[in-house]
Amino acid sequence: MSWILVVAAALLALPFVLGPAQILLRVRTDREVRFEEVDEPLPAEIESDFERFAAALERCGFGGAVRWRTDSAATGQRSLALALCDEATGRAGVVYAVLDAAGRVASRLRQISCVLADGAVLSVNSTTVPGVFDLPPGWRAFNFPDIHDGELLCRLHDTALAHFAGGRAPRPLTAARMRHEIEELNRRHVRHQVEVGLLRERGESLAPTARGAFVMTWRLLWPWKQLAARRRRRDAMLLLSLLGPARPAPPGPAVP
Repeated sequence: MSWILVVAAALLALPFVLGPAQILLRVRTDREVRFEEVDEPLPAEIESDFERFAAALERCGFGGAVRWRTDSAATGQRSLALALCDEATGRAGVVYAVLDAAGRVASRLRQISCVLADGAVLSVNSTTVPGVFDLPPGWRAFNFPDIHDGELLCRLHDTALAHFAGGRAPRPLTAARMRHEIEELNRRHVRHQVEVGLLRERGESLAPTARGAFVMTWRLLWPWKQLAARRRRRDAMLLLSLLGPARPAPPGPAVP
């Protein structure tokens, strides 16, 4: 009976041993993300998704829609993005489609975000991929993987600003500066991973440290994965409980 327990314990421990080794060998991260503006036709599935998101955000006061592309030297993936700006409230709305090396859609992400007066970031997103990195100090993200409606995400972000900004106003944002600001946020996020010891420089990209490989593995395994998911659901439910009624639609044209 004792040998069965030993074998069972070894099998349970295997992912915690092999996981860090695989992450050390395979995971690479770009030092920075640079977007290139594109106007080429997109695959029909992505095009329709982008158009729905843009139309929803435009009804919420966003504008200046622009399409971007970035190619990852570290992973070989290409990301396509559609971004809009709400200059009145200092917010950016972005929908991403991440393509794998074969050109298939690997993941999607919708996000509404703003940078507050002290540099903190407040965002809502629809990512379905669990995060393995640390958020920089003061950053807060609310995750709604089942919500794809751009208008609802905007309402949720309105609610987050009303209840969790602590009186800090969003920094001004213009459509002309939007790409620079989002690229800088990506740089800040990656720099933080280096500062806390999860990533290190390796050639033209960044690779996990030994500590980082173990931390990333644990965050993808029981019980840490479940605990993190529970925390994200709790935050999401809190924000949903504070959500106010939808804004009334603007009146239509008068009927003669």
